[in-house]
Amino acid sequence: MNKKFLSLLKLHLLVIVYSLSTVFSKFAGQQEFLSLKFFIFTFLLFLCLGVYAFFWQKVLSNFNLSVAYANRAADLLWGIIFGAVFFAEKITFTKIISIVLVFLGIILVIRSEKIKEA
Repeated sequence: MNKKFLSLLKLHLLVIVYSLSTVFSKFAGQQEFLSLKFFIFTFLLFLCLGVYAFFWQKVLSNFNLSVAYANRAADLLWGIIFGAVFFAEKITFTKIISIVLVFLGIILVIRSEKIKEA
């Protein structure tokens, strides 16, 4: 595997961690306020955000800012997948088309920018 692919893989794994924070947030919101489950999901939410914040700074050293932020849009895909898996939300044709368009945009940005040599 080449360096560019590995860097993009790390970035997308980080986007998944960020996306999980929204899942934990929704789970926390479904719990009785100040219950044990509420605190567990809130803790997991902040843990995801902390891990994301720390590693986001590291990942930025490998990418131009435009590439890194364009790839964060992949969060939409994970939001749809996690919504379907955890909350039985429907995946509609419109959502699929939207994700395809977002990923076409991400591909255009990646192809137009070069990843910094670390």
